[in-house]
Amino acid sequence: MSVEEIRARLAAQRPRIEARADLTRRLRAFFERRGFLEVETPRLTAHGTCEPYIEPFITSLEDDRGKNRVASLIPSPEIHMKKLVASGYERIWELARVFRNHEPLDSPWHNHQFSLLEWYRRGEPYETIMEDAQALILELAGRDRLDWNGRGLDLSVFERLTVREAFRRFAGIDFDRELAEGPEGYWGGIRRLAERLGHGRQESLDDAFYLLFLNHVEPGLAAQDHPVFLHEYPAFQAAFSRLGPDPRYGERVELYLAGVELGNGYGELVDGEEQRKRLQEGNQIRAQRGVPVLSMDPDFPQFLPEMGMTSGMAIGWDRLVMLLTGATSIDEVLLFPDREIFARPS
Repeated sequence: MSVEEIRARLAAQRPRIEARADLTRRLRAFFERRGFLEVETPRLTAHGTCEPYIEPFITSLEDDRGKNRVASLIPSPEIHMKKLVASGYERIWELARVFRNHEPLDSPWHNHQFSLLEWYRRGEPYETIMEDAQALILELAGRDRLDWNGRGLDLSVFERLTVREAFRRFAGIDFDRELAEGPEGYWGGIRRLAERLGHGRQESLDDAFYLLFLNHVEPGLAAQDHPVFLHEYPAFQAAFSRLGPDPRYGERVELYLAGVELGNGYGELVDGEEQRKRLQEGNQIRAQRGVPVLSMDPDFPQFLPEMGMTSGMAIGWDRLVMLLTGATSIDEVLLFPDREIFARPS
């Protein structure tokens, strides 16, 4: 784009940018009324989260004596916010600028640098953060119906659907029947199921589950005209969540609206040794994938037992603003999207 074209785009975009600013003001009022403290955590850190499928931007920090240290831009404020919860900050929220590498440059829902809304409640189950998210979206929308991308979306219904129920409804797949305990265990059957449905033999449970979910569940979710909280994810995808009453499933929830994944939340894992084990397993998967193994924050697992029962959720703020303002790409609610910045010659 020429300079003149960029200036014209920025001028035409102003109404949505003003709407975004208003939504941000109302966001702050929402959390303030509920007794949450707004915090600001580091953007540059010495350690990664070791999640196998999230790529940080790796850089270096150089002090005035020329000594270099490996550093990365945060993909989420999660680690530092949990340290705050463990230190007595019982209700906190942050609207953080975060960074994730290896994101698609041609997706209307992705940008390598974006705003992430994240909040935590100590002493509350993860059902409470679902209630928070529902109340927040309804308040920011100001109505119980949205018109978006030619669709009418009903915000009077926020459905809660387990992963098991979603596979049964949208794909006709009954996990309890298909994944009967075998020599590989309950979830070992997910590989056999993926292969039977035409996705080839997958060595990774995550890859097998992803292919099944992408091809057989996501189209059904995208067709829904109301928000859906998808919860009780497989234990091998538990990440930072504690396991549920059925230990094959974790207390993880994702929020979908019109096919857009808006948020990800957990009933938080507070077992430090189990968290250390999962981070190590994440690094093992990274090594198998041929991507850099990340250093683990040695203090993080020690903080976790002090959190007690805690729940937290993160929502992609740009995506939510996109839906609430009627935009069909997050580029329309970002002043300088990556696709424009990196399309220009250096």
